[in-house]
Amino acid sequence: AILESVINLVASIILVRMLGIHGVLLGTIIAYLYRTNDIIIYANRKVLKRSCWATYRLWLQNMVVFGIVFAVFHFIPLQPTNFAQFFMIGIPVGVFICILYLIEAWLTDREAARQLVGTVKNNLLRSGKK
Repeated sequence: AILESVINLVASIILVRMLGIHGVLLGTIIAYLYRTNDIIIYANRKVLKRSCWATYRLWLQNMVVFGIVFAVFHFIPLQPTNFAQFFMIGIPVGVFICILYLIEAWLTDREAARQLVGTVKNNLLRSGKK
């Protein structure tokens, strides 16, 4: 945690001169990337006693899906002009994105996908009974 803070301060001070407030944000992102990797390595090796590859593979898969979503909506301009349009556009877009991530989970880890579907079903059934 101390090294994360040092990275954040040093990177932010250096980058703020070049990029302004965006440099501070970039310095924070750099520090968080370091800390996240540190936690992944520690948790997998010391606590779970396994390779870090499973976590990094999941990250990579999710980044690919994010890239697909970004590419699709880069070419489909969504420009709501009021809150009603925002929700009318947002709901189908959200459903589409959830379906993409579910397909990714189903293709790569069927047991996790089954658990996810089961959890969603249980929550929907519980909310319907109230």
